[in-house]
Amino acid sequence: MMLSNDAILIFILQSGVSGRSTKGRVERDMAPVINVYDEYGGYQPYFSGRKLRSWCIAGPTGRPIHSWSSILPEDRRRMLKIG
Repeated sequence: MMLSNDAILIFILQSGVSGRSTKGRVERDMAPVINVYDEYGGYQPYFSGRKLRSWCIAGPTGRPIHSWSSILPEDRRRMLKIG
């Protein structure tokens, strides 16, 4: 899936660091694992695979796109900014 302002990767790493990306692309590996590539096609191992604790691709509404997420219950509020 190509990332853009309408398809944003939101993630929390195993270390607890969180972030967002609107550039590059995401490919599925094995559920719930994804591989992240930058806008030039370079593989980003720091943001891929088992390094991700929770992740989702959020659409323009800010909600996860169906079947493009793996969010632990304890990360849900932090990632999606819900009350």
